[in-house]
Amino acid sequence: MSKIKVTYFDLFKEPLENYKIIRPLKKVNGQAYALLILFFIVTIWFLIGFFNIVTLPEEYTLDIVPYIIAGLVLLLGPIIYIVFYSRKILVFTERALFKQIHLSKYSVIPFDKVEKVATDHEKQLLMVTKDDKMKILLKHYSDELNPLMELLKYRGFFKGDPQPYEIVFEDDKVVIREVEEEMDEDTTMLFEKYIQKYAYLTPGFTDDIIFYNTQADRVQLTEGKHIIFYLTHIDVKPTHPENTHFKAQKSDDAIVIFENISDIKVKLIGEEGEGTKLVGDTIQSLRETSKKAIIFDATIREEDDYYRIEFTMSQEVKKHRVSFLYTQVIVGWNKLVEDSWFEK
Repeated sequence: MSKIKVTYFDLFKEPLENYKIIRPLKKVNGQAYALLILFFIVTIWFLIGFFNIVTLPEEYTLDIVPYIIAGLVLLLGPIIYIVFYSRKILVFTERALFKQIHLSKYSVIPFDKVEKVATDHEKQLLMVTKDDKMKILLKHYSDELNPLMELLKYRGFFKGDPQPYEIVFEDDKVVIREVEEEMDEDTTMLFEKYIQKYAYLTPGFTDDIIFYNTQADRVQLTEGKHIIFYLTHIDVKPTHPENTHFKAQKSDDAIVIFENISDIKVKLIGEEGEGTKLVGDTIQSLRETSKKAIIFDATIREEDDYYRIEFTMSQEVKKHRVSFLYTQVIVGWNKLVEDSWFEK
């Protein structure tokens, strides 16, 4: 498990604390062990004659060539058979599935990287990521693989919409549970206000949204504390629950609502080597700077109980860096129209 723990930390930057080892149902056939025991007996027979430990009639001694042939038959076959069955050990973790390739090497499929799943729900399961794939023969396992199928279902791979879930390890079992997300009053009010205008409206999931080379047609203040960006488009990663494609998608007109904004900073980006200059810290300056501006990129980070977003944008010949704090974000659009520019 030490190598798995190192790989897990390298992938997710957190220690592996909970996991479940899933072993194949089929045990190594007893005939394989019988052949190994027979090889052991043949080896003793060969050594007795070779070192003349006991004087044997010549017709009962075993020459080295027949011994080597017997070794290939009696030893190599069972070892290959045993190693073959050891490859099916699986390790189920909170964020990935590991599959043993040989005694000390594992392949790994992170759940959030899975792009395609194919299965007949009885014999085999195939999970595909951008760079790898993993095939599992379901018939070799008991119901211990049911949580994996449940997890893939919650991720939207079996003719259903993605749903939030949590993975619980208890009493040497893996349990997948649905998580009911509760929206606060502000989010509920805004969601109900705009759900009729946008077919897809989702709180959160900013890690799955890309703001690049999009224009802010207008910026609106609502309820005196929420700011709304009306954008020409956004790019939606395949990991977003509302993107059922295997590639990132460009949307049509999009809306992005930032709730309870504060600590606004509007900075003018000077020529090379001149740095930035604070030119505004009000909602009005934010709106004026953002209107008809082209957004080149955005970064989001946590600050205490808030999130801070920072846009780099261009308005005519001026470039600005705009940032502010917010508590929640709602992103919406009506259609995903084509593959994103970086998928082509």
